[in-house]
Amino acid sequence: FWDLFEGRLLVVYDDAMSEADVALVAGHELVHGIQVANIPTHRKLDSSLGNMDLLLAYEMAMEGDATYTELLTRVPDLDAQDIAQHLPAMLAWWAEPGQHLPQQMAPLPTSEVEAVMLPYSRGARFVQQMRQKSGDWSALDAQYASGLLSTEQVLHPEKLEEATWDGPTWIDFTRLPTPGGWELIDTETQGELWIALLLRQRGEAAAWDLAEGWDGDRYRLYESPDGYGLVWRSEWDTPGDARAFSEALGRWFEGADLAPS
Repeated sequence: FWDLFEGRLLVVYDDAMSEADVALVAGHELVHGIQVANIPTHRKLDSSLGNMDLLLAYEMAMEGDATYTELLTRVPDLDAQDIAQHLPAMLAWWAEPGQHLPQQMAPLPTSEVEAVMLPYSRGARFVQQMRQKSGDWSALDAQYASGLLSTEQVLHPEKLEEATWDGPTWIDFTRLPTPGGWELIDTETQGELWIALLLRQRGEAAAWDLAEGWDGDRYRLYESPDGYGLVWRSEWDTPGDARAFSEALGRWFEGADLAPS
């Protein structure tokens, strides 16, 4: 892995890994070293405190970048068009949603595996679409330079081409007073990716379609001697999207264990 604090590559492996496997993993991690040195992300990530969605957007792009480069290393003679054709199969070992789970992850719930693996697989798709757009790495470089705003961009890079797309709606809770007897303990933006994974926890078949209408959200979590309270506001592209999500969230709560512990 790439040590951000020491600025060096650390390799930990055992005899079960071949030299070729070690070289591939090392190449993946070296890409992260190049990213840290050349991509102006630290300022963006510093501002992501309280915005998990922004942090996940960068994680998806940067892990997808390294994964895509790793795929190029595995099959160096493929050009961008070849990879576009074969990318789904090549990414199968990265556990595309609900399929081809690595054996050691088989006992885990699918939603938990997806939360770990999706930044690699969906991120690699994002990188591929950026490369198709420009024929080289320039579109991806330009996206890094201009900055990411949300996981929505990485999941749907085609929206970047729409003249009407204006980024996620920021919800300002700064004027929301804390109720008496309560303490504010957390505030966060979840985003499209997290909402899709949340719905999939309860087996929502249309989770990805439902989350696609996301346009912004923000929550505040409070604590009192009697328990916890959550204020969560979300914005959606259309009233229909908002209604569909509200109904899906109701189904989610029906299956949740909300008994006090």
